[in-house]
Amino acid sequence: MTDFFSSEVFNIVLHNPTTAHRFLRFCQSRACGENIEFLQKVDKYNRLLDEVTQLLGSIHSTYTSPDAPRQINIPHSHIKHVSADIKQATNFTIPALESIFAGSQEHVEKLLASDIYSRFVKHQVTAQASLALADQRERFQGLGDCFCLTDPNIADNPILFASDGFVAVTGYSRKDIIPRNCRFLQGDLTDKNATGRLRTSIHECEETVELLLNYRKNGDPFWNLLYVAPLLNERGEVCFFLGGQINCSTTIHSCNDILRVLSINDDELDKLDEIAVGKSKTPSVRSRDGSSRGSKPRSTFFKSWRKYNPSELPVASKVKVRDEAGMESELITRVGKLSFRNQVEAFYTAYSKYLVMTWNSTAQILTVQYYSPGVIDMLCLNLPNGGIAHIYNKDIFKVFSEFSTSSSSSVNKVFKQTVRDALKVGQAVSVETGLLTGFEEKKGTGWFGGEKEGMKRVEERYVTHWTPLKDQDGRVKWVVLTIAPKA
Repeated sequence: MTDFFSSEVFNIVLHNPTTAHRFLRFCQSRACGENIEFLQKVDKYNRLLDEVTQLLGSIHSTYTSPDAPRQINIPHSHIKHVSADIKQATNFTIPALESIFAGSQEHVEKLLASDIYSRFVKHQVTAQASLALADQRERFQGLGDCFCLTDPNIADNPILFASDGFVAVTGYSRKDIIPRNCRFLQGDLTDKNATGRLRTSIHECEETVELLLNYRKNGDPFWNLLYVAPLLNERGEVCFFLGGQINCSTTIHSCNDILRVLSINDDELDKLDEIAVGKSKTPSVRSRDGSSRGSKPRSTFFKSWRKYNPSELPVASKVKVRDEAGMESELITRVGKLSFRNQVEAFYTAYSKYLVMTWNSTAQILTVQYYSPGVIDMLCLNLPNGGIAHIYNKDIFKVFSEFSTSSSSSVNKVFKQTVRDALKVGQAVSVETGLLTGFEEKKGTGWFGGEKEGMKRVEERYVTHWTPLKDQDGRVKWVVLTIAPKA
């Protein structure tokens, strides 16, 4: 399998104009652009020395050598002297100039390869995945339907619930998976630094993204873009960790595929990169003081989804069931470790807009238990007083009807029944629908005939992905809902 982190690929990235530019932008946005700028200047310096060497050789062979075809008309002693100087410069002076930066160049390259380059690769992989979230999920196995819940309150933080997508991506049966720690997917070539960062993030109860080389049951390796987030109850206690996996190897088969991924250019990501520098890190979940418990912090740094024009679709098409469940066809490329303020703002992930709900199969009720700050912002559930609308322990369809849906009751009924029918038989489902998450200016007439301005909420199109998580016996206990804007 082609390796993102091989020395061969790293050297190609440094010297390919497109990837080198993306890498430079990434380094600059993280206040370490001087390293790659230095390498690029040294590279230019070495190219100039090569040009000088070639030019000296051309001058000698054409004009000053004894058998030169266009020998210049100067005294033989001068020609002899020039030839000797060219030989001295070619054999000694230029090689000496070439070695000036050799040691520092090697040191800087090792520094970049061991630290910032791995974060750049994960940034690009996650970015590509995010760009694919709404319309290309068939390209990535597990995108949007490969989840598991682990319990940190049990020794070794084992997996207790897993989706069918998790089973399909890993190749293990449900009873092989539950209850085991996720490390069983690692192998001899899995990067120990990446797994170390993952353990640290879990210990500190922080959201994180890692790109890991994992192995299926049959031994086949695959690049796994892993998203992990702590799930907090209303008292601020961590009850579970949500893990989302994407098999990125389905679109990466050669060095050219890797260069395509590392060349991805997204203007919105560039803007986020620019504001990422200088942001302070928010304390981890466990280090927050007691005053913050009992309520979720209002989030303003997850507002990274694009806003779309109001939908003008007819009522009949307000709800659309997708042929294949999950986000797999819509995501590709990016990041290193995401802290709740700094890197999450810069590297918003496809999985940062989610709700986790219990599923009552008898009453067919989905009750909200956990949710991300990102989904609160997306659904416009922030209140003027700084709090958020109360959705904990509420039925998700009541949340939609109260706060975010403008469609008719018949459309809402179809939407609700479509999801319930899929979950009854334990299947994931993806449904397109409209939500009141956009804003536009409204104008009216005031008391004295003047214009009265304001804002009104308008409907935007989204794709909702509903993924059931099952226990060891295959019974649906939890459902993960992720929401992505419809492009």
